Amino acid sequence: MLKNIRRALTVVGVAGAAVTLAATTAFASGGVHYPTQTQQSTYKKCIDTTSGGSRYSSTYSGYVFVADSFGSAPGCEYSYVEVVYVDKSGNEQVKRASAKGSLTDGPSTHVFLYPSQYKKVLEVIGSSRDWSGNSSGGVYLYF
Repeated sequence: MLKNIRRALTVVGVAGAAVTLAATTAFASGGVHYPTQTQQSTYKKCIDTTSGGSRYSSTYSGYVFVADSFGSAPGCEYSYVEVVYVDKSGNEQVKRASAKGSLTDGPSTHVFLYPSQYKKVLEVIGSSRDWSGNSSGGVYLYF
């Protein structure tokens, strides 16, 4: 009897591993994994840090692409970020965001692309602007 129980547990264990493997493959199929890239651009005391990359999310069953632009305080007033991507239908799209900071908290803005929204990401463009309207220059990240 003990032998039959061990055999049954072995069969269940193998089946469980197959189901787990299939589920992991299915969940990982949404979106694309892009390692995070980060670059900075500067104009005097305004330092912009722009980054882009994807992170796996079990909530969305795939890779969520996140692009960020952060401006230093007190040097930057605004931050901008945009993502150029190909949607699920094969059309090129642009998603933009901007934020205003304060003298104590620098501006911070984000763009999220969920697995159901994109087929591939082409580039992330980010920049910040100081209180006089001068741009930190642009950061271009290519994927």
